[in-house]
Amino acid sequence: MQRRNYTFLITILLFQSLLGQIKIHKYLSAQDGLANNNVHRIMCDSQGYMWFGTFNGVSRWDGKNFKNITKSNGLISSPVIDFIESDDGTMYFSNYTKGIISYKNGELDTIDTEDGLAGNMVIRMRKYNGHPIFFSEKAQLYRNDSLININYYFPKITTRASDFLEDETGIYGASRDASILAGLYVKDKYVDSLFTKKDGLISNQVDLIEKDHSGDIIIATSKGPNKYSKGKIYTIRYNDKDLTGVTNDVHVGLDGTNYYGGDYGVAIEKNGTVELLTTENGLLENQVTAIGEDKNGTMYFGHENSGISIYNPDRFTNYISHSNPSDFIANAIIQTKSNNILLGTQNGVSIIEQETISSTDKNILNSIKNEFILSMKKSIDDKIIFGTKKGFGIYDNGKLSKYNFDRISFYQDINSIEISPDGDILLAERRLGLLVFTPNYQSKRNFINYFLTDQKSPTENLSSNQNFVSNIDDIKTEILKDGKLTYVTYKNGLLSNRILDMKITSDSSLIIGFHGRGANIYKNGVFTSLTSEQGLTDQIVNSVFEHSDGSYWFGTSSGGICIYKNNRIIDTLNINDGLSSNDIRGIVEIDNKIYASTSNGLNVILKYADEYFVRQINESDGLLSNVCNLNSILVDKNKNIWIGTNKGVTKYNPQMDKVISTPPKIIISGLQLFNEDYPFDEFKNNPELNYDQNYLKFIFTAVNLSAPDNVLFKFKLSGIDKDWVSSTTNNAQYTSLDDGEYTFEVKARNEWGYWSEPTSLSFVINPAWWETWWFYTLAFIAIGSLIAFIASYRYRNLLEVEKIRTKISADLHDSIGSGLSEITILSEILHSQPNAKQEDLQSGLKNISVTARSLVGNMSDIVWLVNPSKDSLKDLLLRLQDSYQEALNFSNMNLIVNGIDKLSNIRLPMSYRQNIYLMFKEAINNSIKYSKCNTVEINVKTDSNKLCIELVDDGKGFDIKNTKFGNGINNIRKRAKAVNGLVEIISSINQGTRIKFEGRFNKLRISDV
Repeated sequence: MQRRNYTFLITILLFQSLLGQIKIHKYLSAQDGLANNNVHRIMCDSQGYMWFGTFNGVSRWDGKNFKNITKSNGLISSPVIDFIESDDGTMYFSNYTKGIISYKNGELDTIDTEDGLAGNMVIRMRKYNGHPIFFSEKAQLYRNDSLININYYFPKITTRASDFLEDETGIYGASRDASILAGLYVKDKYVDSLFTKKDGLISNQVDLIEKDHSGDIIIATSKGPNKYSKGKIYTIRYNDKDLTGVTNDVHVGLDGTNYYGGDYGVAIEKNGTVELLTTENGLLENQVTAIGEDKNGTMYFGHENSGISIYNPDRFTNYISHSNPSDFIANAIIQTKSNNILLGTQNGVSIIEQETISSTDKNILNSIKNEFILSMKKSIDDKIIFGTKKGFGIYDNGKLSKYNFDRISFYQDINSIEISPDGDILLAERRLGLLVFTPNYQSKRNFINYFLTDQKSPTENLSSNQNFVSNIDDIKTEILKDGKLTYVTYKNGLLSNRILDMKITSDSSLIIGFHGRGANIYKNGVFTSLTSEQGLTDQIVNSVFEHSDGSYWFGTSSGGICIYKNNRIIDTLNINDGLSSNDIRGIVEIDNKIYASTSNGLNVILKYADEYFVRQINESDGLLSNVCNLNSILVDKNKNIWIGTNKGVTKYNPQMDKVISTPPKIIISGLQLFNEDYPFDEFKNNPELNYDQNYLKFIFTAVNLSAPDNVLFKFKLSGIDKDWVSSTTNNAQYTSLDDGEYTFEVKARNEWGYWSEPTSLSFVINPAWWETWWFYTLAFIAIGSLIAFIASYRYRNLLEVEKIRTKISADLHDSIGSGLSEITILSEILHSQPNAKQEDLQSGLKNISVTARSLVGNMSDIVWLVNPSKDSLKDLLLRLQDSYQEALNFSNMNLIVNGIDKLSNIRLPMSYRQNIYLMFKEAINNSIKYSKCNTVEINVKTDSNKLCIELVDDGKGFDIKNTKFGNGINNIRKRAKAVNGLVEIISSINQGTRIKFEGRFNKLRISDV
């Protein structure tokens, strides 16, 4: 490709026309979330948020995210003409032709003509004593929900007022009507007058005014800016001409700079000079409609169609070539004697004018053309040495001496140049090692002589990583014009021939960084090696540097920075410590701050006590490109840092990059439950959650407009986090939280290391209903009652069992005792009558036998009754059947029990069983003794716990009404009553007898077993 740079370098006039100074590097537009690219007004609120009034609503920006308020979510009209914040934090928006919208805590309200507003077209707002003034058909102060007319402040303005200022020096009012009665009204110690075009205003249409730091009033008119000072009107001069054009906004910066925005771009007035920013300097467009400033001094310029241009005054200036970009892609940078900046590029050299370009600089431009410059060095006596792909050159007093430019196969890539204390020129050649050029005129030759002196008899002991210059017989020299060239290679003590960078230190040592072999420190004929064995984090050393504290800094290709002092590596820095990249491209120092360029931006390294703090600077801050070129970095005489990148050159002024000691404003702004947004205002008013609302994500915002991407957060939740948790994201998530009281705290750190005070949010997660105190109380009462009931129930059962036992004991005593007594008496009677008749003896023995059998039967009944295995209704009926089977057979009677097989699972308590058994035993006895029946039938029916037993015989029956019942029937009724049952007896003569029992039974209890 044909080179075009020679035309660029020959004439300074052409050079200047092709040079672009880009001072604006960051932008905001609808693509980033701005409500609209047509911006009408810009303001920074008390919390640090930036507000942008646009054609389609208003946007609030925290440095990263936008919150937009538009017609779709509350505005009456889309365009927002102006806004202001009152001292109580309320925002007031001027809606085009629709009056005012107030905004506070997320709530919107309307102020219009129905509320007393003079007109719904409010063109301007101004704050006065903490309250807003609305300029529509009249100027009105809004205070305590009332509108107060203040037009009387401007007695000489008979048209509509557009702005107002008042302080101890006077009253200033503006009118924007196209009328001879409009203009600027001033009442101060100099005048009480209305200034118009005839008094020097460029136009009578005055849109707004501001007071600058010198006490002058700067004025925006429809045809250009003016200034009022001490009773007179002045114009703003730029390039010896009045600055004219529609002026849409004026602003007084925190540092006292005046800004004028209009269709000419931005005019910047500072210290009596005026500078103009246009699209040539990075503005999105020259039509500037609004100007604002954040708390850190960053300027925001709103445009009619393109969004917002963001400007950091004098902090970054980027230089590019509009004709050939490679003309400003610098491999090396130096400052000339005339203080201009010289760039070594692949096309030769380029000059960035700081002051008037001298004839010497012109000669340099013309001398080094079409050469691929890799390195440059300026000597103390202002010689300039150039390293190229073909060799090297020395520029001295207008003359360039070239060395071996044509021997391409011999010399290749001079990567670095240094000058020894004696004046030797040290050249780091890509493959041949260290080349030392010693001019003939050089008187001192101590440095080179160490390489040429036999060191076979060392006078000192060396450590394992040290060696003397060796094999001096292999050191080659070459005689060149004006001097001698000496070759020092790996054969002579270097770790490698591939040198990337080198520096002469304050004690005349030479530090050398190699590609793939680490580093050497050379002094007085001794090489000290520094490799991975000595702690070097990477063997490719891109850059070497001496710190003002005497330590050596080694910038590596992938291991970050290694710091060497007192013969050892004392510290390392890498991305884990805050570096933007481990690929270090260059290192410089200003005022104890280290600046390290990398493949991913610039890093500012500060040391606090024993810790290093790293601040990153990248494209979003103003750097032309994050990709910095190898060892293309310079600190000039004014302490500006010049950085070569793959897109051009950046001038960075650290002095304007003021330390921001005010930490970010930290706000807890939202809450999510199970990753779904939760009404946060509602939560703040009532910070309670249910037990199953325990999957939380807290959202927080740190307003840090200067470097929003470099904010570091720390947060903790009481009871969960023992220490602060660090994070670069603006949320904190907690899962499966137990019930209890919690406090969430969060704080934020800005790019300079300043932490905010923590902000906190306390809340409660309520327990589940079964874990509440009232549930525990009820459960305690219920369990206590149950225990008491069981104990009482058990006690009653024990009493009942005891009663049964007592009854059984009594029955045994009565039955057996009386029977045995009867047998004893009969036996004694028979014994006392030996001569009794045979008939009497037999009768007595028979009575004894009957009584004995009765006793056996009663004992058998009692034993059966207390047997737990015989507690079913079926067992009861079988017992009745078995007990009377012999007697029934003897009497030729039948006993039939129906449905007995279905009764096995019906188990009866002992007392219940006893009464039923004895009841129907008595009934069967009566049937056998009195009924003369053939058949006795027992029928049983059950339904749940209902029991019906019916005994039926087919005997002779009896007349119930005329029969007096004996003990047997009465006993049956008593026993039925004892178990809460009823007995019905039905009989008639010759119709048999029916005895029916109905009752309820309880299930068998353990205590009955």
